[in-house]
Amino acid sequence: FAAYDGWNYIENKSISNDGNWIFYESNPYKGDGKIVLYNIQAEKRTNFSRATQGKFSPNSDFITFKIYPDNDTLRKLKLKDTAKDKLPKDTLGIFVLGQQRIIKIENIKSFSVAEKESSWMAYLYNKDVPEDTTKKEDEKKEKTFDKSAPETYNFAIHQPVSNKQHHFKNITEFSISENGRLISFIKQQNDTLLKSTLYRFDTKKEHLDSLQPVMGLVKNISLDHKGPQLA
Repeated sequence: FAAYDGWNYIENKSISNDGNWIFYESNPYKGDGKIVLYNIQAEKRTNFSRATQGKFSPNSDFITFKIYPDNDTLRKLKLKDTAKDKLPKDTLGIFVLGQQRIIKIENIKSFSVAEKESSWMAYLYNKDVPEDTTKKEDEKKEKTFDKSAPETYNFAIHQPVSNKQHHFKNITEFSISENGRLISFIKQQNDTLLKSTLYRFDTKKEHLDSLQPVMGLVKNISLDHKGPQLA
């Protein structure tokens, strides 16, 4: 069976909407795989190691993918009983096709790209903050009103071609409309009280508005397909 260890299998093939780009995943039966991106006109290949879940933007101007940690490194850390929160996390990769430029976002939680007509995307991520050693132990603990409330993350709305970015904190979830016109997300306050505020970002106008904050949790955002309003 050792001979099979060097074999790769191909999966998750896709072609961009303009027909100029193709990608596929090449994965070995053992070890780390890669995404292979091929420019049809230039007949040029670009490899992205440990990449998976690739997706072209609907306007064929960038490709997104998840970069997972090195398998050997992860295995060694787990054998040492390394705490789960200390293990290396996934990274979001964004490769801007016309500029041959890659953007990487570490500690990614989730990301989404519109299905049609848009060059905007959104993602949740954790940002490592250096520990303040000047504070006492009881000062380091943040006040939490409801310990059963969902975990919050940093959130970004991003147009990779122009590199326009809008960042927000304490976000629990988000949703992007099919055409990418509207991106909605929930901001959670959970200190002295538990409050939720629904925000809506219009990517065409680059305008942000919000609904009145409500007490308690708000979950499961639903958008209509065209995007200018909540469903």
